[in-house]
Amino acid sequence: MNDTILVVENDRTIARTIRNMVRRLGYNVVRSEFSTGEAAIEAAASQNPALILMNVGLTGKMNGREAGDIIWSDLQIPIIYITGYLVPGSDLKTLDLLSKPIDKDTLKAAIENCLT
Repeated sequence: MNDTILVVENDRTIARTIRNMVRRLGYNVVRSEFSTGEAAIEAAASQNPALILMNVGLTGKMNGREAGDIIWSDLQIPIIYITGYLVPGSDLKTLDLLSKPIDKDTLKAAIENCLT
């Protein structure tokens, strides 16, 4: 079973925190610091993770939601979005949505829900 998780987060401190939480839960993290949606798409294609934890607020020409739409359309990799805020009426196609700061138990449940 592929237990590899790609963490897409542009804030280094948050990326490190999430990466450490995911590793303590027993999953392999391939990479965790990205600032653009374009870099996230490239990493998803080259790493082929079982799951992606993606920050909605990425910089660049596309945000995390837009990058996630492309990743799902092209690669069918499940995505759990992470956000510090929600925009009313946002159309996130997601299996789960986590608010920052992330709680370890909530993260564990979301990952297990996506991978089982």
